[in-house]
Amino acid sequence: MSQNNSLTFEICTNQTNPEWDQFISGISSVCHEQSSVWADTMTLSGWSSARVIVKENDKIVCGAQILTIEIPFFGQFGYIQQGPCIKSAENDAVKLLIDQIKEFTKKNKLQFTTVDMAYNLKELPQITEDKDFSPHPDRLPPEAPITSTLILDLTQELDTIMAGFKSGRRKSIRSGLKHGLEIRTGTRNDIELLFDLIDQTCKRRDTKPLYPDISFLYKLWDTFAPNKWVVMHIAETDGQPVCASLSFTFGDTFRNSIWGWSGDYVHLNASDVIDWKTICWAKENGFKYYDFVHLDTISAKAILAGNNHVTEEIKERPHYGSTFYKMRFGGDVIFYPGVYSFFPSKFKKLLFTVSAKYLLNNSLIKKIIRIIRNKASHKN
Repeated sequence: MSQNNSLTFEICTNQTNPEWDQFISGISSVCHEQSSVWADTMTLSGWSSARVIVKENDKIVCGAQILTIEIPFFGQFGYIQQGPCIKSAENDAVKLLIDQIKEFTKKNKLQFTTVDMAYNLKELPQITEDKDFSPHPDRLPPEAPITSTLILDLTQELDTIMAGFKSGRRKSIRSGLKHGLEIRTGTRNDIELLFDLIDQTCKRRDTKPLYPDISFLYKLWDTFAPNKWVVMHIAETDGQPVCASLSFTFGDTFRNSIWGWSGDYVHLNASDVIDWKTICWAKENGFKYYDFVHLDTISAKAILAGNNHVTEEIKERPHYGSTFYKMRFGGDVIFYPGVYSFFPSKFKKLLFTVSAKYLLNNSLIKKIIRIIRNKASHKN
C-alpha cells in the first residue's frame, strides 16, 4: 500500500475481492463489469485483472478494475469496462486514482489503457483529459460495445411506468398477458435451454453469438449466482419454452442483458410479456432502475429526432429493430460520455491510430481485431 497525503492506494491482483464488490455494489448505477466476479468470469477469455483502489481512513472511496490481455503483434493493453467506480468526480481521491491508473499502465508496460466510461460519469471526460487521457482512436480495439441505453425509473408506480410506454407497446403487453404465457425463473439447469434460444436468435439474424461457448454462461452463473447477482426468466406455453432472458442484478440496477427467442408463437407477444414481467420483478425486488443495456446510437438519435429522420438507410442498420422496440417502452435514452485512453508513448499512440485507420483492409489485422473484439465485448 502506498500513501499520498491523507489518502492511500493499493493494487489488488486477487482473482476475487469481496470487499471491493461490496463497495461498488453500493454505488448507484454501477455496472457488474467492474466486479471481481466478472473479472473471474473473463479469465475464460484470456483476461487477467487488477484493481487500483483508493482508501481514506482504511475505507475504500473509489477505484477501478483493469482487465489486461496480450494480443499477438499488438502487445498488452488494459481495459476498464464501465468504470471507474466513483461516487463524485470532484475530489482529490479521483485525481489520485487517475494518476495511479497511468502509473499502472507504465509499470506493467501496457501499450495503452482504455476507459469505457460508465453513463453516470458525465463530468469525468474533462478530468481525464486534464490527466493526459484523450478520446480513444476510431476503429482501434477495444471499441465500446455500448454507447447508449434506455433506462426506466422503477421508483415510480407500475401504472405510471406502463403509462410511459407507447400505446402500441401497452396494447401488445395486454394482449400477450391474455394468452396465459407462463413466466418462471430459471436455474443453472436451464443454461443449455438459454444457449439454444440465443443460438436460434442469432441464426435468424445471420449473426454470431457473443458467447459461442456455453462454458462461459456456466462460468458466469457459477460466479454471480451465489451472491444473487444474476437471474434468468423463461417464458413458456404448454410447457414449451418460447424465449428466455438472463439479467444482472448487481447494485441498484436491473440489467436485461442476454436474450433468446425460438421464433415460434409470434401471436403470444412473448417478448413484450417477458420484458414487462421482468420490469415488475425488478421493482418488486427493490431495484431503482431497469436498464435495457443497449441501443444503436445512430438509430436512437434518428428516432428521437422524429419520423422524418428515420430513413430507409437507418432502418437497414443491424440493430435498428431492437432499438425501435426498446424505445417503445418510454424511459430515458442515455448516451455514454465516451471512451478515453492513456498512451505512455506519443509515438505508439500515433502508430496505433494510423494502423487502425489505414490497415483495416489487411486480412491479418482484421483477424487480430476480431479476436480483440470477441474478447472485449460484453453485450449480447
